[in-house]
Amino acid sequence: MKNSTNYRYFAEASENSNEEFLNIQGFADDQYAGFDSELLSADASPAQTNANAATSAPFIVSIANSSTSNVSNVLALGANQNLVGVTNFGNPSSISITMGSGSVTYAEFLFQTQQQPFTVGLTYLQSTNTSQILTAFTLQHKEATGRLCQDPIIPVFDPYQNLQTMTITKRLFTVDGNTMLTFNTIYASATLNVYLYPSNKINIRNGLLGASVESAYGNPKIVQGQTLNVSSAALQALKSA
Repeated sequence: MKNSTNYRYFAEASENSNEEFLNIQGFADDQYAGFDSELLSADASPAQTNANAATSAPFIVSIANSSTSNVSNVLALGANQNLVGVTNFGNPSSISITMGSGSVTYAEFLFQTQQQPFTVGLTYLQSTNTSQILTAFTLQHKEATGRLCQDPIIPVFDPYQNLQTMTITKRLFTVDGNTMLTFNTIYASATLNVYLYPSNKINIRNGLLGASVESAYGNPKIVQGQTLNVSSAALQALKSA
């Protein structure tokens, strides 16, 4: 697998863009050896820079546990596996999954992922339960050949953040009918809101209108870079040291 330090999460590349947010750092061969490069999109062509790209708006998936007990291995996405012929999208009855915005149902969202795949540039986890937003989850992609690719993701707090109700994961991955997220634990009486910010989306319908079937989205800028101001005298002292 190629190093992808210049792969952009989002189409926007203005002077105010946070370079750390836009670039994947350290996609070394040994770190992802054997993992599905298509799922990570690490070897795909970079999205074209487009200063006029629409700002990315998230798909919000809300997962709630009505039980007084923790529930393990809760499934989200995975439309090809969890949409038809499966009770409650593959989860126990105490788990309910809804969409956090608009009148779209979770089932409608899953149907859309089958027809309109997209690339996630950033995943935002929010919950009033601090343990919930730090619980690991697994990114999985299953191919028709039977090949199963999995990658565990462990959310962490940014050392500069003040809020304790959210974590942000900068992991690039594609979502289609075979992509699934498995959350290790949804805690008792907890609700986890998963914000999936798309960086690219495919809409075949656009081709009928003479437009590109691929839409690129700009940086939502919910992560701001940290700026360190150093005086010229301090810089000169560092150079002389």
